[in-house]
Amino acid sequence: MSGNFSDIRNLHVKGLITLCCQNSETSQKFLSSGTDGTVYIWDEKCLTEGNPPQIKTIGDTTHSSLAWIDKDVYIGYTSTDLLTGVDKRMVGKCSIDHMESCSQIFSFSLEVTSIDASPTFLVAGGSDFTIKKINLKYRNEYDRIDASGEVLCVKIDPKDEVFAVTCCDGSLSLFHLQNNTRIVYLEKLFPSFAGIDADNPRHQITWSKDGQSLFVPVQGEVKILIRDGWKLSPNSFKGSGTELECFSVTCISSCGHFLAASTSNKICIWNILDSNSNVVFKEGLCMLENAVPIRSIETATNHISAENVLNSDEDDEDEADNIIKNHRRIIDDDAEDDTMSADIGLIKRKYGFGEDNSNALEEFGFLPETNSNPGFASDPSLKSDLKYSSVTETAVISSYKPPTIPERFVSGASPINLSQRYLKWNNYGVVRSFSGDNASSIEHYKGVMAVIVIFYTALIGFRNFYVLLVSFFQIEFHDSTIHPEIILDNGETDYCMADLSDCAVALANIPEAKGEQR
Repeated sequence: MSGNFSDIRNLHVKGLITLCCQNSETSQKFLSSGTDGTVYIWDEKCLTEGNPPQIKTIGDTTHSSLAWIDKDVYIGYTSTDLLTGVDKRMVGKCSIDHMESCSQIFSFSLEVTSIDASPTFLVAGGSDFTIKKINLKYRNEYDRIDASGEVLCVKIDPKDEVFAVTCCDGSLSLFHLQNNTRIVYLEKLFPSFAGIDADNPRHQITWSKDGQSLFVPVQGEVKILIRDGWKLSPNSFKGSGTELECFSVTCISSCGHFLAASTSNKICIWNILDSNSNVVFKEGLCMLENAVPIRSIETATNHISAENVLNSDEDDEDEADNIIKNHRRIIDDDAEDDTMSADIGLIKRKYGFGEDNSNALEEFGFLPETNSNPGFASDPSLKSDLKYSSVTETAVISSYKPPTIPERFVSGASPINLSQRYLKWNNYGVVRSFSGDNASSIEHYKGVMAVIVIFYTALIGFRNFYVLLVSFFQIEFHDSTIHPEIILDNGETDYCMADLSDCAVALANIPEAKGEQR
């Protein structure tokens, strides 16, 4: 089995790019989405004959996540309100023929990281640790599921019974589509990382055509989760020279017989029936090995053997000599830089200092050594003693101070001595308290606070202006569809404890002397 790459084609601007095929096995087109607010429609002629793809503008920013089912395309994007300037991140539905107009299905508080759809269900995950699911036939209220980390990939099985989720914490979860019950949770399946970016693997999972196997890319191999008992198979797919690399993206062929997986610079293809690796492409996903000069020089040098140089003509010998000389020059330059980093004299001589026995650094404001410390004697023996004298620092050992437990607190709150602190942080949202002379907080909320100041000064006078300016709290839900952000004055009420859910927000302050609580 062999394969060749087509010519390099420019896709989207910098950032993650996701490719998406239609659920039909006879379709010859695929879609690509990045972060530039556009979706490209590609066909075979775009790759083989160089025809330009169709470019569709979706929103202000796309999230490199989309799914294509029949004639419907589901896209994660950001739309900015021109009147208020508020960014709204959502999953929209549009037709493949009219992608400029999208209808909102549900929204996220952060970017949409992965979308998958079937003729019946739509599942999407976001950077806000949430997964949302909806039944496309009934279009009733969507279901919200909390994830264990930033969602990397969601995949619905071909039987429409379960869907799989991978997260940045290295976990894999399986949920029922009907009741959202988690039936499988495998932690530390692959190395965890902080967030989604171009430097980290994508861990894009894929199902077999019959839904009996789930292929999960991990460190050095692609693991198989078997549907019978939902257990990991002792067998796995491994490639030559990929033991230390982490597989990122997996894909199944339209016939269902071959599995492809990629690392940072390799693509491996296996026959699923016998787990044999048919071919390993080392050129990389984008054919960019020549974009790194040192790597290309090393590759060219390794391919030039002594026999080839002796048997080649004069032009080949000159070309090989030039490559080797350039390679040596790069190595020599690196060695020289390493030497100069430890020798200040070489650095001065390279830039023309100290060659005429004069202190050329004086013109830049540096004084001679004799004038820099006029209080010391010029005796050479004294200088020698000063040069090699050492001062022993006395270690300061501080006594252990146990942490101070506050009199009253709520789980999920930060210390009480901070000017900006969390009164509560849970799965539903955050309650922040701002107090004290904090310029950044006042600058950020000066528009809201100005309205509060004008309203209160009209009612109770100017005396409360300073209190309102430096004491307020903010209530913000992770899911902005529950309620928008709330900013309230805390100058007189002095709330110091809070709790919230998707139905209510509770606030409390310090009890009064009579034992009553306001």
